Amino acid sequence: MTIAANAYIRYCRKRAAMSKESATTAASEDQPEAKPRAKKARGRVTVIRERCKGCGYCVAFCPTGVLEMSAEFNEKGYHFPQLVGGRDCTGCDLCGMYCPDFAISGARVPVEPTDEPDIEKQEQGVE
Repeated sequence: MTIAANAYIRYCRKRAAMSKESATTAASEDQPEAKPRAKKARGRVTVIRERCKGCGYCVAFCPTGVLEMSAEFNEKGYHFPQLVGGRDCTGCDLCGMYCPDFAISGARVPVEPTDEPDIEKQEQGVE
């Protein structure tokens, strides 16, 4: 590289470092505390046992790991997936997207208000 290119790279790095410092100090002074995160989504999985050929893609690609192959067999003689950690399923439908036989699908389910207390109402003093 040339001397000019090296100087330009140093200039860019220095400017980026200065902007990061000013952004963090401005963010900490100006913005109020972050609100608590939203409630975790819940999901429901539907398996059509007769269609499943036991490839295991749904189990392999499940990000929450709530699916496993059952010990039972379907009509074709294949193991089909079953839900083992139902409350941890987010309903992302990756299992359905990867299934070549459309034998499984996931869906998001609204979170019941009785599961967890509402944080915003607690902060306001309302129950």
